[in-house]
Amino acid sequence: MERLSALVELIDSDPVIDENDPNYIKQIQDLLNHVTNNEHQTQDPYMDQTMDPQDFSGTRTPYVAHGSPSTVLADHPDVQNYNDLIVVSLKQQFENTLKIYPDISPNATPDDQLRHLSAKKNALTGLKRQIDDCLNRFIIPDVDLRKHLELRQEVLEEVVFTKLKMNEINLVWFGQILPTLKLLIRRQPFPKCIKQNQALITQNEEALEVILIKSPHTVINTSGVLWVTAHLSYDSSSMKKREVTFTNEKAKLRLTLENENIYRADFQNIKFTKGSGKRLLNLYFRTELEVQIHGQVSGLVTVESKPSRPFCVITNENQWSDSTGPLLERELFYTKPTHGAPKLTEISLVRFINIFQYAFIRATKQEPFRAKENRSLSNEDLNYLFTLANGATFGERGFVINPKEFEKIWKIAGLVFMKLRHHKPYLSLWTSRLLYGFSSKLVCSNVFSSGLFPPGSCVLRFSDRNSGDLAIALFVRQGENARHFLIVPDTADRSIAEMLMGNDLFKHIVSYDPDGCGYKIIEKKEALVNQLEHRKPKTSNRITEGYEILV
Repeated sequence: MERLSALVELIDSDPVIDENDPNYIKQIQDLLNHVTNNEHQTQDPYMDQTMDPQDFSGTRTPYVAHGSPSTVLADHPDVQNYNDLIVVSLKQQFENTLKIYPDISPNATPDDQLRHLSAKKNALTGLKRQIDDCLNRFIIPDVDLRKHLELRQEVLEEVVFTKLKMNEINLVWFGQILPTLKLLIRRQPFPKCIKQNQALITQNEEALEVILIKSPHTVINTSGVLWVTAHLSYDSSSMKKREVTFTNEKAKLRLTLENENIYRADFQNIKFTKGSGKRLLNLYFRTELEVQIHGQVSGLVTVESKPSRPFCVITNENQWSDSTGPLLERELFYTKPTHGAPKLTEISLVRFINIFQYAFIRATKQEPFRAKENRSLSNEDLNYLFTLANGATFGERGFVINPKEFEKIWKIAGLVFMKLRHHKPYLSLWTSRLLYGFSSKLVCSNVFSSGLFPPGSCVLRFSDRNSGDLAIALFVRQGENARHFLIVPDTADRSIAEMLMGNDLFKHIVSYDPDGCGYKIIEKKEALVNQLEHRKPKTSNRITEGYEILV
C-alpha cells in the first residue's frame, strides 16, 4: 500500500514559493541541468534497462503524460520537458542530504546541535519545494506522479522529525515551550464525495492514515491504550440546521507503534448520517497523551492534526457531479483546504492538467498510479474541453486557467466523468479505447474525407450537445457526408455493443491508439467481442437535432 501525500497540501511553516525568485529559479534549473547534462549512464531502479540521460535532452520531444498538450506548452518558458530521471535525481538529493547531515554527537553543545539541525531542515525544506514545483512545471505521467508523492512524504516526515528534535533541545536547554509531538495525515482519499451511511473507504482505496511523530527523548506513557479520534470541521454558519455526524465508533482508533518514533492509525469505516450537499467538510484528528521529556518535563498534552483535504457527503449518486465540482475547484484554486482560505485568481495550465487528470482517474474508479491499465484524457480531449468551454485552444489566451473557465469545463466534463463512473458499458468502452473520446461532428467529417478509412468505419465519441451521452460518426463511402447518430435507449434494452453488432451499417470501429498514429481500424466483431455482456444504461432527455437516432 502506497503512502501518498496530498497533491496540493500546503505546510503552514513553509515559505510561499516565489516562482520569480532568481535563487529559486536557479535551484530548479540546476536540477534540470543535473539530469540532462549528466554524461554517465544512469540506472533507473524502476526500469529494466539502463538509460542514457542524453536521450532525454531538451531537443527531444517532451515526455509527458496521457498524451497531454506537450506541443502547445513546449515553447512556454515555465514548462520544462519532463523525463523520469528527474525523480531519480530528487531521490538521490534526499539520500545525499541525510548523509551530509547525520545524527550529531549528543556530546555537542546545544548551540552546535541546533545549527546542525537547522541546516538539515533548510536543505530538506528546499528539496520539498523542488518536488512541489514539479507539479507546476512538468506534465507528469501517472507512475512518476506516484514516485513524486511517495518521495515528498518521506521528505516531509524527515522535516517534521528534524523540527521536533530542535524543539526538544530548545525546551530542555533554553526553556522555550515548543511541541515535541506532531500528528500528521500521512495519506487520505480526499477530495471525494462520500455516500451517506457508507464507509469512508471503498474498494481499491487506501485507508486514511494518521501518524504521530515524536522527538527522540519524548517518552509516551503506554500503560493504557493510546487513542486518536476524528472530528469534523466545517463552516457552521453555512450548514444552518443540517448537522453532519458520525454513525459509529469507528472514528476512534488505537495508535499502534510503527517504529521507535512513529505511531499509526488507519481509518476506513467512518460513516456519516446526513448529506452535506455542496458544502465542504474537513476531518481533523486529536489525541491526548501523558509524556515525559528528558526526564524533566511531564504532563498530559493534547495534539491535533491539520485539517484533511475537503470532502462532501451526498445522499444519492445523482448529486455526484454538482458536489465534485466545488471539491475540485478548492483543490485547484485555494491555498489551503479549509473554508475561508484565500482563493487564487488563476493557476498554471500545467498544474491544472496534472490535478484534473488525477481527478479523472479516481472519478472513473480506475486505480491511481497504474498507468498501463489506466486511460487518461488525451491531448485532443483536454484541448476540446478547453475550447468548447472557453472559445480558445490551449495557449491562445495564455498558459493559465481561472476559476470561471474551470466552471465552464466542469459543466461539460462533470457529466462525462459521472457517466463513466456509474456505467460499466461506458467505462469498458473507454478503457478498451473503443470510445475515442471528445470530438466534434466537423472534426470527424474532416478526418473521414482523408480517404484512409474503409466504408463502414465509425467513431464512438462523447456527444458535444448532450454531455455524457455517446454519439457515433459513420463513414459511408467516399464522396458522401459522414452520418452522425445519437445512442438512445430502446425497448429491447440492448447494450451498446449489441446495437452496433445488429446494424450492418457499422463494419469497423476506429479506436484510440496513443502509441501509433493516433487511431486503429478494427473489424467490428473483433472489437466488440468482450463488450457484449454490458447492458446499456438508462438515459434522459436529449437534444436530437442534427442526429439520426440509433436504437
